[in-house]
Amino acid sequence: MQTTTIQFKQSCEELYQELLSEVYQCRRLNLSPTSRIAYCFKLSVEYWNKLRHQVKQHPFNCDEEEIWFFKTMKPKFTALIEYYTMIYNAELFMPRLKTEEIKSFWKKESDKVKNFYYQYADFCEYYKSGAAHNDHCYFLRSNAGGAKCNNKVYEIDEDLITSHGHLATFLLAYDMYDTYILQQLRTVA
Repeated sequence: MQTTTIQFKQSCEELYQELLSEVYQCRRLNLSPTSRIAYCFKLSVEYWNKLRHQVKQHPFNCDEEEIWFFKTMKPKFTALIEYYTMIYNAELFMPRLKTEEIKSFWKKESDKVKNFYYQYADFCEYYKSGAAHNDHCYFLRSNAGGAKCNNKVYEIDEDLITSHGHLATFLLAYDMYDTYILQQLRTVA
């Protein structure tokens, strides 16, 4: 049983590393920013679907394995999907002409990130600190408390949803988006 868990984790990590490698290659392509973002989004969805199918074929051996998957692995994949959605939307709606309007746009985007961190401060602290005392409540499907699929491409399976998985996804995505916003603000300044 322990060997199966180790193999499962290794398989998931290898798939994630493949995704990161493909995203890195995508970023190097000579594409427009929106085309590059759309391609990275597509890759992220494809790899999430590979992982999703792998998980459906692999029943979890124990609660710890399930918690690991929903706390650590799934958010790595789904956060990339959210991140590319965020930057794609930003690229579409960002003003193009006036420097002050562009700065204002990115500051408002930064406020969205800060608002998430503020609204979910307890969970953000819990997750970032590596705490585990609420993991059985937050990251086991049996405790999902009626969590439903939403309109997210990565939550089409009700059996792959936990009560706090979406918060882990958005926390990781907003961390990446915050870095992106800071880069954009530096280029405008």
